[in-house]
Parts: sequence; C-alpha cells; structure tokens
Amino acid sequence: MKVALAGWSAWWVWRDRKSGAVLNRSLLPIEAIFWLGFALPFPWLFGIARAVLLAASWRSLDGRGSGRPPSRIRSPLSRRADPS
Repeated sequence: MKVALAGWSAWWVWRDRKSGAVLNRSLLPIEAIFWLGFALPFPWLFGIARAVLLAASWRSLDGRGSGRPPSRIRSPLSRRADPS
C-alpha cells in the first residue's frame, strides 16, 4: 500500500501537482519507521535527498497540475522535429 501511494505521489509530482509533493512528504515519517525497524542504513540518505529536492522544486510546482510531463523532457521515441 505504501509503495503504491509513493508511486502515485511521484506521478503527481511529475505532473507538476503540489498535492503529490505534500503526499510524498507525508509518507516520509511512515518510511522512517520502517527504516528504523529494520535498521536499514542507506534509505535515510535517499529520504533526505528526496525531502531536499521536493523543497527545492516547491515553487515550480503548479497547484492544479498541467496534465502532461514537463516539456523540457522529450521522449526518445518522439518523432517530432526539433524546433531549434
């Protein structure tokens, strides 16, 4: 269940939704309990990095979401001509 929520929140962040960032941040304490319970050493670093990256991108997130991936990232399968 937690993994599904984390994936869903990551998808929302990818779609520029602040609600995804809020959900992602709210899952961190639940994950920290898991990491502590199983004495996992490395996920703490990933959790800190995730929190810092979410904080850094907070202003660029649109509250409503654009409904599509950011335009600066192009799919390698795209056949559109480069406008430049």
